[in-house]
Amino acid sequence: MGRTRSAEHRLLVLGLLRMQEMHGYQLAEMVESHFGGSSRIKKPTLYDTLKRLDAEGSVTSRSEQEGNRPPRTVYSLTPQGQEEFLELLRDSIGTYREPDLRDESALMFLSVLPAEEVRSLLESRRGSLEALLEEQPEEDDPHHGALRAVASRRMHHLRAEVAWLDETLAGVPE
Repeated sequence: MGRTRSAEHRLLVLGLLRMQEMHGYQLAEMVESHFGGSSRIKKPTLYDTLKRLDAEGSVTSRSEQEGNRPPRTVYSLTPQGQEEFLELLRDSIGTYREPDLRDESALMFLSVLPAEEVRSLLESRRGSLEALLEEQPEEDDPHHGALRAVASRRMHHLRAEVAWLDETLAGVPE
């Protein structure tokens, strides 16, 4: 099965629901707190994914109301959803795919800008990466198990991007 952005969203949502049943806002909060910038799923996409999974029978939904709060929809994984999750998981782990490098189009046109502007922009980008690296826990990593693998992979990617920037900056005239 070829992995698409939709398949990645489905894997994430099904995996989180595998841990426990949740309402949509709770799922969105978990994605943000555990995955931050490494997950590109936006709240509207998350809710759309939940609705599709519900319509297809991979999750079930029920309405729940606490006190005077408005009712909210709580989702849980079905056996069909568990099967889909395992299929998506195996495909995702077992197959290498090129990373999503959305800015490659812009990099193709670096020569359009004056060298000093290119240098300034790349140095700014490097500063942003350094800030991200400083935010990432390295010693006494609070992540455990699989989340540690996610955090470690992110650190490796950030470091590789800094190394690439250093190499590129070395070739840009001052």
